[in-house]
Amino acid sequence: MSKARDQLQSHQKRKNPCDSGTYKIEKVAKGVVPDMEHLDLTGVVECLDPNIRYCHVASRIFKHILDRTKFAVWPNTKLNEVWFKEGGMVHVASPGVFLMHFWSIVFQQRVIPLLERDWPQFHKYKIEIQQGKGHWDFVRAEAYHVGMMNAFMKSDIYRDLKAAMCGHLKQVPRSERVQIKINMGEASTVMDAIFGV
Repeated sequence: MSKARDQLQSHQKRKNPCDSGTYKIEKVAKGVVPDMEHLDLTGVVECLDPNIRYCHVASRIFKHILDRTKFAVWPNTKLNEVWFKEGGMVHVASPGVFLMHFWSIVFQQRVIPLLERDWPQFHKYKIEIQQGKGHWDFVRAEAYHVGMMNAFMKSDIYRDLKAAMCGHLKQVPRSERVQIKINMGEASTVMDAIFGV
């Protein structure tokens, strides 16, 4: 009888004994998720091999940055929500809205100057991605220009990058996606427009 009683007492001393009224799940942040404005871009130029197809440049750069810093997460792949930090706040947006923010804040403002300075194939890349009747310059475009955003969202670059970005975000193991979401904290805003709340 004492063996059974000892086992019962040790069971009841557990953090979550089965006969307690509530089950406690502790969510502990194990790191800090950086804002999109402050991502570490080390090795961006080096991640591009000399024979890369220009249609894969932005995708390769996105994957490289995501692998280094885990700045965005798709916590539940059944929902159409990407979580990311911008301006010190956690945002939830559709993949398309997230992509527009990434393109404007990270790619245009921070990556393009690095590529222009350090990547010998930049000029050819810039010519290659100019598309449409007006040969839109998506590299240097003003992000808030409505015509430019519409042309960009209809381009092959946007469609290819969005598909690749969704694939990269969904490849992260579930446990890691959950931990990244916990590290971010609670969502501040749900974005339902390209550059608005």
